[in-house]
Amino acid sequence: IEDLAINGTGHGYCLYIGNTTQPFIIRNCSLYGANNGALMPYFPNASLVVYNSTYGVIDDNIFEYNNYSGIYMQESSNFTITGNIAQYNSNVGISTYYSPDIIISNNIVLHNDIGINLNRGHRNQIVNNSIEGHREAARLYDTNDNMIFRNRISNNSAGLILFPSDAYNHVFENDFINNTGYAINVGIASSFNKVYHNNIISINRTAYGINPFNNNWDDGYPSGGNYWSNYTGTDENGDGIGDTPFTNIGGGTGEMDYYPLMRPYGWIHEPIMINDNWIVTENTTYISTQIQVNGNIIVRPGISLTLINVNLTGLNLIVQNGAYVK
Repeated sequence: IEDLAINGTGHGYCLYIGNTTQPFIIRNCSLYGANNGALMPYFPNASLVVYNSTYGVIDDNIFEYNNYSGIYMQESSNFTITGNIAQYNSNVGISTYYSPDIIISNNIVLHNDIGINLNRGHRNQIVNNSIEGHREAARLYDTNDNMIFRNRISNNSAGLILFPSDAYNHVFENDFINNTGYAINVGIASSFNKVYHNNIISINRTAYGINPFNNNWDDGYPSGGNYWSNYTGTDENGDGIGDTPFTNIGGGTGEMDYYPLMRPYGWIHEPIMINDNWIVTENTTYISTQIQVNGNIIVRPGISLTLINVNLTGLNLIVQNGAYVK
């Protein structure tokens, strides 16, 4: 299924696929505007509804302006959701229910209420997505054995929420940047989760752990924990790991990162190519990537552009009473 443009106005979905084990691909479609559904899971006001199906690829589509969700998937398995844009949906950008073995990768998820929602799904991967401008960037609800890694989670109210009863999930090598609430929130009865090698850059709160059910906030020594922008400890022996634990994890239960990193963790993101002028209109931070701008780089007044371990190329850098930090 490819190259379709479907306006779902007046309907509960734009495209529905259900009750099939036949592999399929949905590619290069623009699905938008579903707003007249009422019955879950059949008419959930989503661009794409996948129900009770297995083996598929959802690739390079746009899902936007729906009255609930961009993608709504239930009781399905073995799907790859990659290279899509899910934006400006009233509730969730990408949502799965009771759906295991799903790979959600390389998507741009913007300005929904919740970016990505996994509800009672296991062995899923959320990898290398850009998730920005949400009340909650990503939420896992009663899910086990998932991996969340190499995502850029920025400028949301809350970052990643594990709540409740999430177990054995691995959260690593993500950038949590300028989220106004907690970057990571490990909630009630969530246990044996591991959070390490993330860059957590926040002007307010960083992390929250409500119950100490054997969650780990580091990968031991010498691998280390996370980089916390508000860590104030020292590194006397120069091994790149703070000499004292990071204890500023909310919740009042004594959770801590025993081996905080002194510098941002340095995996390399995919290169970013901007084919025109790059006009920076909101405070922006990038870590460990290459940015090539085929035009001028313009930082607007009162705005900051912060680059950490970034190779930046462009014609001219113009800072209009803003701030450029490298």
